[in-house]
Amino acid sequence: MPGIAITLVALWALWMARGKLTVYGLEHLRWEPTAPKWNFVGTGCAVVTALTFSGLFERYRVDALPPFADLWMGITLGPVIEELIFRGYLFAFLSALLVRWRSPAPGWVTLTVIAALFALGHMAKPDITPTQVASIFAMGCLYGWLRLRSGSTVPSTIAHIAYNAVIYGVAALRAL
Repeated sequence: MPGIAITLVALWALWMARGKLTVYGLEHLRWEPTAPKWNFVGTGCAVVTALTFSGLFERYRVDALPPFADLWMGITLGPVIEELIFRGYLFAFLSALLVRWRSPAPGWVTLTVIAALFALGHMAKPDITPTQVASIFAMGCLYGWLRLRSGSTVPSTIAHIAYNAVIYGVAALRAL
């Protein structure tokens, strides 16, 4: 239980830090306040997509769920860390590089490349299927679109948390 409390305090502190991480290279995280619309759009898209993908993965039965600590990390801090790395630093770096190279549509190229790296990063999971990798790429595109449109990693992080919560929730129901 102390781990849950620590995680919740860390998430609260991160939420309160929106717009304040502009020193020591942290401005590239793009942890900025956004219009609530983007948080709702991201969450809604993530929930609908998670339910849709859960239908696609129906044949991938779960015999036993991972330990609670792994599930908790997969729903809370895991998405936060992934979003700050992929839609924060890597997105900012690649976007700036493409702008410098005068690439046409640097935002969309960045979105696609980062989504591909995001999917490749998940291939280390044992027994991952091509369908799952494709769904991770699709979600990476959604998260990238949210980052591109809102200018912040906050909506993509909220969407990522919502997506993982639904995916794990459906898996838990199937394991019963």
